[in-house]
Amino acid sequence: MGNNDEVFKLSDGSVWQVKYEYEYMYEYLPEVMICPRRGKLIIGKKSLNVEQMASGRAQQPSRSSAAATGKWEIYEETNLQGSISGTVKQGSIFKTISGNVYEVTGLTLQLVLELAPEVMVLRNGETYKLVVKGFDEPLICRKLN
Repeated sequence: MGNNDEVFKLSDGSVWQVKYEYEYMYEYLPEVMICPRRGKLIIGKKSLNVEQMASGRAQQPSRSSAAATGKWEIYEETNLQGSISGTVKQGSIFKTISGNVYEVTGLTLQLVLELAPEVMVLRNGETYKLVVKGFDEPLICRKLN
């Protein structure tokens, strides 16, 4: 935990992203405190810059209001089908075990080797962000089905 662009989920269901930090931290189920207005996560005696990507269960907006306010919401948490090896770039297609199919529309170039990796899919209107375990950065996508 603590590297720039790392994405994590809190027990309330909210999703956060580390911003502009490179702090090696190893914690198993850490207790953290978040200050959303200041964009800070406090863990022990350390503080990290963070940005909220999606609201938690208690404050989850409806689908229409989430799109209107430009907020990301959790769409699904599942795994990608099969093994993914080679280069991931714009135009790559991924299918989740739940049956959803996504095409990468954002600019990315990553070399990966993963077997049925976990994926958290965030949604903002008709745009989807796939946060795939083992990938260097999230993938901006559109849903094909």
